[in-house]
Amino acid sequence: MDGDVVADPPKPPQSPEESYRAFVRGLYAGDGAAVCRLADSAPSAQGELLRSFYRALDLRSEGRSPLCEDAVAYYVQEKKLTPIPEGKDIPIYGKVQHIDGKAKLDPCYKRPDGEYDRNVGRFEWTKEPTGWVIDWMSFTTGCGG
Repeated sequence: MDGDVVADPPKPPQSPEESYRAFVRGLYAGDGAAVCRLADSAPSAQGELLRSFYRALDLRSEGRSPLCEDAVAYYVQEKKLTPIPEGKDIPIYGKVQHIDGKAKLDPCYKRPDGEYDRNVGRFEWTKEPTGWVIDWMSFTTGCGG
């Protein structure tokens, strides 16, 4: 159609930290498309993300929807998540570790006082020519001690 403007698809985040914050913001908003788009499009990576959502709910993924967006919607509904207000910071506890075009974030950070701060989960990213994509993640259920 003449005159229609077609938007370019969103580019992957330019840092693992940006990816993590986009994941958390999208998850709490229930935006399955945004969350799933952050992951590597390879079937193995998408499947791992899907299994992570169901495992976090103590459910097996077999027999459930094979769509990442459906898993996100189910997770958000079961956990009763609500959107994070715009402008509110999403903290990252600990440091993202970079090794040979890969990055990872541990789920738990032990503070000097011995207490723990918890990220949403463990994340691993791969650097692609266009940005960072999640190639593995697992939700955190608890931290040490």
